[in-house]
Amino acid sequence: MNPETSELLSLLRKLPLIVEVDPRIEIEKQEETRVRLLKRASTVIEDEKFLALYDASMRSLEIILLFHSLKLRDMPHRILKDVVKFLNPNFQIDNLVAKRHQIKKNQKTVDQKDLDQVIALEFLLANTLLKIRSQLRE
Repeated sequence: MNPETSELLSLLRKLPLIVEVDPRIEIEKQEETRVRLLKRASTVIEDEKFLALYDASMRSLEIILLFHSLKLRDMPHRILKDVVKFLNPNFQIDNLVAKRHQIKKNQKTVDQKDLDQVIALEFLLANTLLKIRSQLRE
């Protein structure tokens, strides 16, 4: 395990509201949901695309946790913020989470900048997931 993954795992185990689980079945379920959300994001209007990509990012986070036998229990957006800030301290995750809540409440609509940010979020988490999978194969 490389130092970055080791540090991430250490952070994850310190975060509150995460429980340890047997990941085998849950990983497959989360991956299927993530793929479905990514497909949906390519066929819907901007607000729904944003939400589908954000939800796909949450599934990526869940899968990252499951590879370490951990699962979100409560406050998933807080855990997302902590993990993203660890992975990329410059990422504007607080704004993205706030935008998601505004869209869910129909208080805001999405612009191209919002879509670019949520795509970057999914890329960041998917890339982290690929690194973890690669290390597990070594």
